[in-house]
Amino acid sequence: MKKIFTLMMMAIAVLGMQAKSIDGKLTVTINDLTSTQDANISLDQDENGNYTLSILNFVLVTDETEIGVGNIVVDDLQPFTVAGKTTLTNKRVIDIPAGDREDIDFWIGPSLTEDYGGVPIILVTSLEGDNVVVDIDINMMETGLHQMINVNFTNVEGGQGETFEPGDVNRDGAVSGADVTALYNILLN
Repeated sequence: MKKIFTLMMMAIAVLGMQAKSIDGKLTVTINDLTSTQDANISLDQDENGNYTLSILNFVLVTDETEIGVGNIVVDDLQPFTVAGKTTLTNKRVIDIPAGDREDIDFWIGPSLTEDYGGVPIILVTSLEGDNVVVDIDINMMETGLHQMINVNFTNVEGGQGETFEPGDVNRDGAVSGADVTALYNILLN
């Protein structure tokens, strides 16, 4: 009986570590130009409780063209939970390798790494039940690109994610001491 229970618990743990595929709307704003498209992200929680956020084969769709960006992966995201809402925050420079879609001739991600030393991001993700809101700020103003980029993903009905008050770093709906902790975590990561 103990062996059966142990095997069941191991199976549950393995299932819990699998990536969660989430469909939703992705809005990208580059300076003053905004584009919204359907997208799929993956959230994977490892055995240590940390998350990996992935947007694989990301292609920015505009009115006129498709721009192959690449595989956006941000790993080792440490969660903190307040009032049932889990928040993942991170500030770092990431590399964006090429995707593997054969219909895309050029992926811009590898050039960003080669030409600019990577992509500086500030990521804030809110998880509450089945609702996921991802907000990524990318400041490429100091590079030759001179761009401010915001990427917002949500699977919450009604389009773009929630609107938050300035200072509500952990996206819990209130400006409080918990935001200091969130900001501290962003700056340390």
